[in-house]
Amino acid sequence: MKMTYAKLSVVLFGAICFVALSAGCEKVSFFRKKVKITGYISQNRNLRMPITKSSDNPHTLSDAAKVLVFYGRDYDLVNIASDGSFTARAPLGTATAIAFLTSDFQFIGNLFAGGMNVVPLVSSTGELPDINLDELYLDGYRVIPVNDPLLDIIALSPAELAFMQELDDYYEALAKNIDMDNNGSPDVMQHGKIDITFGIGIGSGICGLNGTPASVTLNSVHEQNYSIFIEADLAWISSGDNSLPQNAYLTGPDNNTTLYESSDGSYSNNKNFKILFESQGNQPMIFPPGVYTLHIDNKEFSFYFSTIRSNDYRVVVKPELITDSQNRITSILFSYEFFDGNPVDPRRLFGSGIDLNISDASGNFLLQVVSELDSPTDNNYDFYTMNLSNPIDLTDVQDLKISYIDIFGNSVSCGWYLP
Repeated sequence: MKMTYAKLSVVLFGAICFVALSAGCEKVSFFRKKVKITGYISQNRNLRMPITKSSDNPHTLSDAAKVLVFYGRDYDLVNIASDGSFTARAPLGTATAIAFLTSDFQFIGNLFAGGMNVVPLVSSTGELPDINLDELYLDGYRVIPVNDPLLDIIALSPAELAFMQELDDYYEALAKNIDMDNNGSPDVMQHGKIDITFGIGIGSGICGLNGTPASVTLNSVHEQNYSIFIEADLAWISSGDNSLPQNAYLTGPDNNTTLYESSDGSYSNNKNFKILFESQGNQPMIFPPGVYTLHIDNKEFSFYFSTIRSNDYRVVVKPELITDSQNRITSILFSYEFFDGNPVDPRRLFGSGIDLNISDASGNFLLQVVSELDSPTDNNYDFYTMNLSNPIDLTDVQDLKISYIDIFGNSVSCGWYLP
């Protein structure tokens, strides 16, 4: 299979700007604060910094004419000025990738800072200063700044940095997906980026209750259901016929045999299509790493994919139920941790608020709450306390399901049971 841009290391992903619907409410409009990102390419071919040029990169950084900034489904394309300088902007609260292109959109390299191919524009305060990368130089396909924002501006804890680097390794597999239809032109210059994200379901443990914290069961880290989501503009296929995504299928690295067929969650509408491929079980490699091909509408789209290797890098939302004298749940307290117990600030790692479903023994919903968070930088959103306007009898509850979107746009669900 011929893969165009096979050596690219730009990471085409980011957090989905999650805007949800609450029961009976219309869509929430939002305004995302943006961070200004500046830098420049020396006109003397970057002699200020040493260059280790990869032998298979046909370009130097002096060939760069455009900067492509990715965050979620959105992107900005800015021109590099005649003096080598550029100014780009990306929303606060997103994971942002920056690629450098020639005047005819050939890939040169992507920004590599803090040991990662992505810049997490995260902040606990909802504010970040402008980022000045200063001079840039090329090392293979990595564009390295003199001023590393992860060292100078974005202060991550060791646990947060390890989390980001683990997910960054995962997204390196998606780095080669700039031209999924293999026609020699970047997808974003045709009908927009084709999103590939994953979903994971975790059986987390036992809810906390009235001062007793929630407990994660020892085997819950292995009880995972994986899903691959592929979403793109409708222009990539011939029509909005819902049978097209529902009949789509994947072939993959296992000798190019059919691995997965589209699930019932696949659909198309008048704007885009979305395809869901699911796999359940405790296998160590549910989706083997390698090249997959999406077959839809008599077309083929090739992409690289690899699951996250380590189970330690999951953010677990731990619920504690608070009841009144009548044994009714009146509020729920939430805490956020990695599986190893390290605390997490959700504003730095989440791209959404939390969704909550409480069900009875028959699977009926006793409560459904959908996040109304406009932006993870919205300091008015309470990540830690949820008060119930209509208390729920504790004896009616079977389980809780908590879901969120991480900063990279992936969905995570945690299941909890009563003590």
